[in-house]
Amino acid sequence: MSEKSQTIVERIAERLNAQNRAKAKVSKEAVEQRLKQCIDFTVDYAFSQAQSGKKKASDVKEQLFEQELNQKDFYRQYKEYIGALYARDALITDELNQLKRIENAQGRRNAFWRFISTIAVGFAILIIYAVADYFEIALPLSGIK
Repeated sequence: MSEKSQTIVERIAERLNAQNRAKAKVSKEAVEQRLKQCIDFTVDYAFSQAQSGKKKASDVKEQLFEQELNQKDFYRQYKEYIGALYARDALITDELNQLKRIENAQGRRNAFWRFISTIAVGFAILIIYAVADYFEIALPLSGIK
């Protein structure tokens, strides 16, 4: 038997809650804030190095990517946040597609049974009129003279 829509929605909520408990909560705002911190750190560091005249711009860039950003762990955390958001999006999309398939199947099943029941009622009426005509019982619209 197919699941009801409410069951699917409840299962989506349970899986999202389980995913939130398994990992630290990840929101779009947290990702944007962390990325902003990374950009601010990078720009401030590059500006301070360029102002002091200690290094060329290319040297600052290499040092940032090879040492400073890796030590601060910005990139790894950003990738983890993005991965978690994509996983949540994939989970919700998958569950909603499954829900849509179930709803469509239920609609087709309902239409089929309505059609069959209408045909059955029509044939039942025809049989009743045929039996009434055979026994010469006058029914409305029977055409008996």
